[in-house]
Amino acid sequence: MKQKFKIARKIVLAVVVVALANVQAMAQDASKITSALNTLVTQLKSIFSSVTSFIFAVAAIIGIIGAIIVYSKFSNGDPNATKAATAWGGAVLFLILGGVFLKAAFGM
Repeated sequence: MKQKFKIARKIVLAVVVVALANVQAMAQDASKITSALNTLVTQLKSIFSSVTSFIFAVAAIIGIIGAIIVYSKFSNGDPNATKAATAWGGAVLFLILGGVFLKAAFGM
């Protein structure tokens, strides 16, 4: 019985030593991972500021195109002009809110 206890104790000690060695190796890699993640976050923030500016520009272009189309429908007396105005307005609103959401989500 004592022989089995000594063997089990040695096995537990070996597992603890291996686990501690892995923790030390992971701690060294953690600093590399942290610096890589910080670099990634800075690059993503710069990319998303460009993306949100692009989204606002696209929303402005779509708004101008939609205004021209809706104006022509109103001028021609099209009964679906209000539907078109709602659709174009909704599209522009969606793009603007998407850009605002990106700015809020990524802390710009």
